[in-house]
Amino acid sequence: MFDILKFLLVIFALTLPGWFCVYAVFNKIEQEQKIALSLSFGWALSIFIAHNSMYLHIKYFIYFWITTLALSIFLYLRKSPQISKSRYKLKHYTGLIILLLIVAAIRFSISYFRVLPSGFDPQFHIILARMVEMKYDGGMLTNWLPFRHAELNYPLGLHALIVIIGKYANLPHYLIFNYMIPLFSTYMVYQVYCFSRLVSKNSRIALLAAAIFALWVNYGSIGYYGWGGLPNLIAFGFTISMLMIMIEKQQGRIAIFFMGFFYAAIFFTHHHVMITTLGIFSVLFIYYLKIDQPRAKQVFLSFLTAGIIGSYYMIPFALKIVTVDGTGVLKFKEPFFDIKMLVNSLGFVFSISLIIAVFIFFKQSKYKQKQYHFFLVVCASLLLAFVFWEYIYRVIVIVLYNESYVGFAPSRFLTDLTPFLVLFPALLIYQLFKKKIYLAFVCVYLIGFTQIKQYKNQIAYDPVREHVLARLNAFEYIRLNTSISNTIVIDIDPWAIALTGRRTLTLAPIPISEKDLGGKTYLDDIKERIMNKTLHETPYQFISIGYKSSHPNSKIVYTDKTNGIHIFRIDVHDYYQKEEPKKPIEKN
Repeated sequence: MFDILKFLLVIFALTLPGWFCVYAVFNKIEQEQKIALSLSFGWALSIFIAHNSMYLHIKYFIYFWITTLALSIFLYLRKSPQISKSRYKLKHYTGLIILLLIVAAIRFSISYFRVLPSGFDPQFHIILARMVEMKYDGGMLTNWLPFRHAELNYPLGLHALIVIIGKYANLPHYLIFNYMIPLFSTYMVYQVYCFSRLVSKNSRIALLAAAIFALWVNYGSIGYYGWGGLPNLIAFGFTISMLMIMIEKQQGRIAIFFMGFFYAAIFFTHHHVMITTLGIFSVLFIYYLKIDQPRAKQVFLSFLTAGIIGSYYMIPFALKIVTVDGTGVLKFKEPFFDIKMLVNSLGFVFSISLIIAVFIFFKQSKYKQKQYHFFLVVCASLLLAFVFWEYIYRVIVIVLYNESYVGFAPSRFLTDLTPFLVLFPALLIYQLFKKKIYLAFVCVYLIGFTQIKQYKNQIAYDPVREHVLARLNAFEYIRLNTSISNTIVIDIDPWAIALTGRRTLTLAPIPISEKDLGGKTYLDDIKERIMNKTLHETPYQFISIGYKSSHPNSKIVYTDKTNGIHIFRIDVHDYYQKEEPKKPIEKN
């Protein structure tokens, strides 16, 4: 529990510049919107600073951050804002506070009682964080060496921030990642409330939407535990913040700058969300071009601002589009989303309620109300992206190449769509229980708690906690007591690379955005030389973890007496030394 408190304290400290900036310049918005924007902007600033400090050295982050904090305080004091008292008292937020506490308790308990985050993605994210930490000479990483011979396309802002949090909270990277998922997924529940309230202009409908999102929804909510898409979760939070600023109809340079900065922060956090966000606002730009040109101009200038802020990174990144064919971006094998898959992905109860709610919504012509137009355009843009890349693109590839590929991981568009779709069933439930609203919340909570079983497959608990902890201790011993220059860990677990920072005889996992250069990689060369027994003269040592060694010349260098796990060291010379054949015992 003390680890969680240290983590939360450091995270809150990192958001301080965001609080001063938002409260200095946003005077006409409600308190809940200010809180949401303050947290988002604080995190965006931290990721921005962390990413850019890498150009010199990550150790300079603290100096850049202190300077930013001082400037934000100066801005706050210079503006001398009169903090207006909200017309809402604390009791009006009781339902929201209870919901957030329930969500935080459930999700942090999941992370607290497990050891490593589940899914494929956390493995390569922690490897990237380890690579950032290991780059002692400073400068931006450009490849996956020494763990894989591949070009690096993934933005590193979040990974650099994980390293920084680890330093000041004195926590391992995997634990920070483990705690970030419940923290930011709880925060997104709060963002769903804020966004839904701006659209519906009704706090009760917004609270229903947030509760449905927290308790009924799989993809985009509790589903993040299944694949560990933390960068997607955080970056799309920045997207929602941009949309909230637009709904507030905040015009002028302040809105343009904040929207532009959020998009620049997305660029430094997650490349899929940068494409998703660009698609959403492109559709909004086209939509407003004829009916509201000032809003269209705001969108254009915001993205122009983002380009100016991050041009030094965005332009080289955009030029990599010519190498996209060498990645898995357009050749991604994802399960086909038939009706059953869609229902399982969204959640059974949510899927049924959504179908009914959408039908009634358009049947009653609520879509004609101007307040919902912005919301519907956002939903339509994400839905179109999902349909195109999941179904239309798949058919085209099948026809042309007889392969079943999809592009841009369509499930991510569905993941980003659910925070908006929850408004439909929220409107329906509010309409049904308008006179007895407490019954609506009782139903949502009761149904929500019955859905926990539905998500059990998404949350992969460690089967033998003690065994995993023992291996973690062994990995940490290897990291602290060996050198990367001459150590090869004999282990097929991808976490072995992430947690030891050492090469293994298996390749590091990489996301589909990376270009694998193929050929004989460094690790392939090691394996080949091992098989050909030409590695005698090289001062390598092999490290293995287990209950016993498969090689007679191995030496025990570490023992976990409680669990019986040992670390064995085998020098290359000894590894290939032949044993003298034993003479048969002669019988008398």
